[in-house]
Amino acid sequence: MKDWRGHIDEMHSHQKSIEDALKETSSQLTRLHEDIHRTLEKVTSRENYLNNHLDQPLINFRTTQDHLAEVKEQYRQASGGVTERTRALTEVFCNLSFRVSVCMGIITDRISREGKAIGIVFLSIRLSSVSTLYFEPTEL
Repeated sequence: MKDWRGHIDEMHSHQKSIEDALKETSSQLTRLHEDIHRTLEKVTSRENYLNNHLDQPLINFRTTQDHLAEVKEQYRQASGGVTERTRALTEVFCNLSFRVSVCMGIITDRISREGKAIGIVFLSIRLSSVSTLYFEPTEL
C-alpha cells in the first residue's frame, strides 16, 4: 500500500513543480511571443516600405535591360552585315588586284619586246600610278 501512496505523493510533487515552472515560463513565453510579433510587424513594415520605394526603379531597370537587349540585337545584325560586306569587298578587291597584276605583266612584256623609249616612259608612268592605286587600298 505504501507504494501507490508514494507514487501519488511523487505525482503531486511533480505536478506542483510543473505548475511552478509553468508560471515562470508562461510569462517568459508570453514576452517572447510579443517580441516575435513586434519584430514580424517591423519586418513586414520594412518590406512594404522597400517594395513601395523599389518598385519604380525595378521597372526602370527591367525597361533598360529590355532596351539593352534590343540594342545588342541591332548591333549584332549590323555587325554581321558589315562583316559580310567586308568579306565581299575583299573578294572583289582581290579579284581586281589579280586582274591589275595580270595587265601589268602583259604591259611589261610588251614594253620589253617593243623597246620603244617613248612607250616605256609613258607606260612606266602609267604602271607606277596603277601600282599606287593597287597598293593604297591594302594599306587601309
